Amino acid sequence: MKAAVLEKVNSPLVIGDVTIRDPLYGQVMVKILVSGICGAQLREIGGYNSKYIPHLLGHEGCGIVQEIGEGVTKVRPGDKVVLHWRKGSGIESDFPVYEYQGKKMSSGKITTFSEYSIVSENRMTVVPPETDNDFCALLGCGLSTALGVTKDIQIQDRVLVIGTGGLGSCIAKTSKGNTKTVGVGDELPSGFFDFIIDTSGNKERIETSLPLLDDGGTFIMVGQPNTDITIKNINHLFGQEKGKTIKAVQGGGFDPDTDIPNSLHINIDGLVSHRCKLENINEMLDLMRTGKAKRIMIDL
Repeated sequence: MKAAVLEKVNSPLVIGDVTIRDPLYGQVMVKILVSGICGAQLREIGGYNSKYIPHLLGHEGCGIVQEIGEGVTKVRPGDKVVLHWRKGSGIESDFPVYEYQGKKMSSGKITTFSEYSIVSENRMTVVPPETDNDFCALLGCGLSTALGVTKDIQIQDRVLVIGTGGLGSCIAKTSKGNTKTVGVGDELPSGFFDFIIDTSGNKERIETSLPLLDDGGTFIMVGQPNTDITIKNINHLFGQEKGKTIKAVQGGGFDPDTDIPNSLHINIDGLVSHRCKLENINEMLDLMRTGKAKRIMIDL
């Protein structure tokens, strides 16, 4: 099968031939229909958590179950599934092993930048066969994270979303409040906000936007900074009647088993800005680095 392989940190992915094996206990072989690209993959390519090289990438997708390994009961061949990095019900399988350039290659329990993938049973959720492919992929990470992050926002709340990429666009889409979105290099708006949600992980932007949090407000860090954050002018956190909350979240606390079935009605118009074939993935990764793309879909 064709797959995009990370052979070297800070280098383009290599489109190569990878041999896939039959699924073992708790594993499922899935034909990938479409995969989203997340900012987490840019971090992996940059060396974050890239202990094992070479390896496969991708953690949000839509696919069709081909084969199931021993013990698997959650899915069966022919099922359409959302592939998600957050754990759901089912077996947590061992890491799958592929073969690449004549050598064994270990990989993650969910990968989606390939024509087929061996995925742990607990990283997939069955959806109706008519469910839109892009919608399924978005629910694998970007849209599901957004739904989790915005669940406590009310219509009267003032919301500032920092970051105009795929995740920021999803959060702005699912926010029920009065929402403004700014890019990392944009001028910050005036006024105060009940919720500030940062998807950029940009140290300077986080530090300069914190003072815009109103009394009783919540600052949510979704993007992961690569360095320490300094709270400047710390007095703005004190002398408040209700206090302020700063928290970091992973995946927005989304529960795949319960939240995916309850989210199939959402309108995703405008969330996917670009598409590509697997062989053009490096061009799309470069586009993501510019911050000029929302969610990008790879058609497998």
